[in-house]
Amino acid sequence: MITLQTTIWLLILTFSIVISKIDAIQYVYDSLNVPCSFWNTINITDGIRLANGSYLYDGRIYPEDYVGTYDYEFVNLTFRQSVKPHLRGCVCKMATCVRLCCPVTQYFDDRQKICSDPPRNVSTLVNVTDYKGNVETVNIGEKFGFVYGTPCEKMYYLDPASFEYDKWDLFENGTVFRWEDRAYLSKNDYCFSPTFTMNSSVMIFSPFVCFPNTETSQYLIYGIAMLTSVPFFIITVLVYLVIPELRNLHGKALCCYLSCLVVGYSCLGHTLIEGGIIVTDPLCEILGFTAYFALISSFLWLSVISFDLWWNFRIMTTRGPKKELKRFIMYSLYSWGLGLCFTAAVILIQKSNIPEEWKPGIGGGQFCWIDARGWYQLPYFYGPMIIIITFNIAMFVMTTYKIHHVKKETSKVMGREDSRRNINREKDNVGLFLRLFIVMGVTWSLDVVSWLLGKRYDFLFYITDICNAIQGLIIFILFVMKNKVKRLIIKKYNSVRGLQKDTRTSQYSTKTSSVTMTTTPTSALHDKTDMGLIPIIEKREGNSRNT
Repeated sequence: MITLQTTIWLLILTFSIVISKIDAIQYVYDSLNVPCSFWNTINITDGIRLANGSYLYDGRIYPEDYVGTYDYEFVNLTFRQSVKPHLRGCVCKMATCVRLCCPVTQYFDDRQKICSDPPRNVSTLVNVTDYKGNVETVNIGEKFGFVYGTPCEKMYYLDPASFEYDKWDLFENGTVFRWEDRAYLSKNDYCFSPTFTMNSSVMIFSPFVCFPNTETSQYLIYGIAMLTSVPFFIITVLVYLVIPELRNLHGKALCCYLSCLVVGYSCLGHTLIEGGIIVTDPLCEILGFTAYFALISSFLWLSVISFDLWWNFRIMTTRGPKKELKRFIMYSLYSWGLGLCFTAAVILIQKSNIPEEWKPGIGGGQFCWIDARGWYQLPYFYGPMIIIITFNIAMFVMTTYKIHHVKKETSKVMGREDSRRNINREKDNVGLFLRLFIVMGVTWSLDVVSWLLGKRYDFLFYITDICNAIQGLIIFILFVMKNKVKRLIIKKYNSVRGLQKDTRTSQYSTKTSSVTMTTTPTSALHDKTDMGLIPIIEKREGNSRNT
């Protein structure tokens, strides 16, 4: 049976197909009435019409059969809009074409997404590779014809002077070869524009390219995985807050760590799903800096957890509530305060006038998050992460050694039963710290290794990246699904249920007593009559009257 919802979806699908077919027919019709594809033309409306019907525009003569009237234009590869009819010339029929993002005298400002006058001198020389592999330096305007426009909304420019993996080659047929993924890009997949280059006093032509679909899909998967982790973080925090036995100093630190991940993963996941690239909205900066503060603070809370566990095994004394509160305040000042200092420094650097290659790139026009294409992440993100992970590893080794030492000493002093009980307790502590170390160290460490090896080896670390993104589920399984916590949850549930049951029983008893007292003069009296109690009362009353 077809439901109403299914019917609606079928109608929507049919309507979409019809519209797409109409659009395709219109495009074919236009193509039959114009001399060439829109993407191979330029606007020559301001050209001079010659006596023979040809047009002179920008030093090039367009024969009459190479000129057509177009009533539409493409904003990008996927969006066409109707415009006032205008003349366009088939420049790519007369010369090998490359695409420019802006008119020849301007450059593409990738922050504001507009064409502007270049602030520096522009070099028009480019290296061109022929079919034999020979490289020649030529003037791009003399070698090629130009078509104009950006092929897509989200682009980045290839800068081999700053990043080795951004190498590219321009072939004499107008194709750009991108070394990173060994892709051949046609003029509809890139556009050239003068760009700033490190250690260069002039702007040189570089290709802006679209982000690959695979990379966009990868961002989408990571974003969804991060947002999926958030509910598990929240559930874990609630469990640790509700169960009194888990609300110790270690539990509070874990809750702070997870709260940071809730904020960080929410902001970062949102930017990844929405594209997270080339965003100029102020929301981009807000999400980027908020995610940075949250993630840096989470790393600092990890170091707090590592240090606190090591300190507990080192001192081996019971701390009172006041001491725990004092230590928690100190930990909070360290984690939140230092995280705030890191974030303030990054904001100041990003807003300063230092060269762009020294900035972190958060909200800088191409990324909401730190620029992932070069070494930008080292001093601002991966540097602190490496230091904290190294510290956590040291704490893990020292704590493990201390646990082993305590277990060995305990087995010598205590009896067999007490020794076995103590060993089991220490094994549980080792398991706890091991789980923490896996979450804290392994996933983030592999992320650092992936960054150090470069983007060519990203495929080796997709699994670890996904594991890093779904930390919420991992932490939930490791910290909530273990037997001890499940027993505490069941105990808490039973206590609450028992309290509610006792309350209902007490209320029921009160109501029963009230009903008994009010019904005694009537119905209860008949029951007592049957038991022979009334005659006795009457005798007593008779005796009383006689008296």
